[in-house]
Amino acid sequence: MKKLTKKFLIFLKVEKNFSPHTLRAYESDLSQFKKFIGEQGTKIKKIDHKLLRTYLVLLQKNCK
Repeated sequence: MKKLTKKFLIFLKVEKNFSPHTLRAYESDLSQFKKFIGEQGTKIKKIDHKLLRTYLVLLQKNCK
């Protein structure tokens, strides 16, 4: 996932001209998601909508 994250961030920087602050925010968000899927024992190819929903619910609970 590290390689995919790097490619995505390069795309955002070069093609979309995102600011350094936005790029850091995306990198942080992706890092947190990577940690979450690691804790779940999920391989990147096994990520599905149910796992994403679970993660979003967790984020929502942590914001309260």
